[in-house]
Amino acid sequence: MKKNNYLLLCLLLCVLLQSCYGYVTSVDYTAIKNENCNEKPKLMYLFFEGEELPFNYEKLGVLEVEGERYASNSEVLEELKREAWGKCANGLIKINSGYKEREQGVVFVSETEETYRAKFYTAIAVKISLNEDFIAKYGEGLPVTFKEK
Repeated sequence: MKKNNYLLLCLLLCVLLQSCYGYVTSVDYTAIKNENCNEKPKLMYLFFEGEELPFNYEKLGVLEVEGERYASNSEVLEELKREAWGKCANGLIKINSGYKEREQGVVFVSETEETYRAKFYTAIAVKISLNEDFIAKYGEGLPVTFKEK
């Protein structure tokens, strides 16, 4: 009997823990091309909305990252880079940012619902064709020090 009560309590705790929303960074990735990723890039290049892109690249997917309530700009941008790296992208183009309304709370408990403004970044993850001309113009890029999750 005690074992059944313990299992029921564990199950209830798991359900309650899974019913929280808005407390973590949200990542949305839409693949344009599935990349066979044998080796993750060691460098990352960032190009913001409006910058010229006079080089060859292959689009891999569209990324959007929304920070949690207290996430800083740099934390959200770092997560954008981490997600792109995880998809084997060595560049992000058309990076855009702003703030969005987000909600957090516990499912089915309306008293816990709160709305806050969260920092977000969107970008297109790309695989840039690196050559001497590109590196001469844009440098070595940002070193990537991410580890697999």
